[in-house]
Amino acid sequence: MSKNAYHLHPIKQLFLYSAKLPLPSRIKTGSLPVRSITVERGLDPSDFTLCAYGGAGPMHACWIAKQLGIPSVLIPIAPGQFSALGILLSQIRHDLVRTVSSNLPYKKIGSIKINKILEFVNAIEIQSEKTTSNRYIGNLTIIFSENKILRYLNNNNIKFTSLKSKPLLILPIYKFAGVTYLWEKKNIWRNVWIKNSNNDGLIPIKSSEGKFSDFIYFNQDQAVKKNLSNLELLAKSHNTTGVLIAILKKKYNRDKSKMLFNLNLSIYRFDGEETSNFEDTIEIYSNEYSDTILNDAKNKVELFVNQQWKAANVITSQKKFEKITVFFNNLNDWINIKKTISDISIIDKFNVKNFSHNKAIIFLSFSGNLNQLKVAFKQSDLDFDLNSKKLNLAK
Repeated sequence: MSKNAYHLHPIKQLFLYSAKLPLPSRIKTGSLPVRSITVERGLDPSDFTLCAYGGAGPMHACWIAKQLGIPSVLIPIAPGQFSALGILLSQIRHDLVRTVSSNLPYKKIGSIKINKILEFVNAIEIQSEKTTSNRYIGNLTIIFSENKILRYLNNNNIKFTSLKSKPLLILPIYKFAGVTYLWEKKNIWRNVWIKNSNNDGLIPIKSSEGKFSDFIYFNQDQAVKKNLSNLELLAKSHNTTGVLIAILKKKYNRDKSKMLFNLNLSIYRFDGEETSNFEDTIEIYSNEYSDTILNDAKNKVELFVNQQWKAANVITSQKKFEKITVFFNNLNDWINIKKTISDISIIDKFNVKNFSHNKAIIFLSFSGNLNQLKVAFKQSDLDFDLNSKKLNLAK
């Protein structure tokens, strides 16, 4: 074994090809992919063993390991065949890509200098850190100031969406072989939402495991007919602003090598917003079900819901000022209303001009229009009348 070899893993029938040549520049480039999945993710390469396969992998493995501080290298007996075997055993997947030309708003930002970015930072928290002789690895949480970022977007005339909706309750309905499943355990579509609930994004989506009251308010027949009165009762019982009905139906397809699904989405909001509908067809190239297939459908639902909310609530960058009368019953109500107004992202600031035992007159500075301001108040349980400019706690 060459003295240039770098601490091989002591496994029989392993071999090493190590050239007695200076480290070529291409080896430095070759270490970048390994670095991207370790150091850049907060992982120390010295905690792992480097597995080298393929026709040329073993030729460069030791140099890459030495450069990254990896203590051991594992090389299969037949590295070329090992790589081919991995492809043969991999699950078949079809990726469909479409190019979309658009004039994206974020392109207006251009290149932001690091000093400007640091102005947006409120705090940096160190979760964990590790140092070696030649590198530092840290897991950091960076907390940005929302108000400073929004102010920057305003100053650069960039439209944005920061308004977060109240949660929607999803009813995942699965149709197969003439049978409709909703609350049953056989509903594989609903099980995906229960396992992987998602509260991120501008619209959190809640799922129900099927309470007794759910069976009373809503069954399969009502789900298909979309009974609005029962839908509203169901939404209120889960403290959500509306209901998202997602129907996944397996369709007949002559090509037995793939299954064809139809995904139908309907959103019903009970906070004064318009009802919206969306239909799409998902083609799945598989002859059996898998969590991956259903998760792809779930991601499609979440993407549509968030994009629709963004499109309806894009904030213009122009600042507006409005005089509003706030009504309240007691001092605690007034304190809660003040805190709520301060937490609404599109409101820049407000000043109290007049105050009495049951009302206050305030001047608001905000981004967007009055309808968007009303929606923002509604999502925070405040009722705002556009004509009289009166604000109350929601009943």
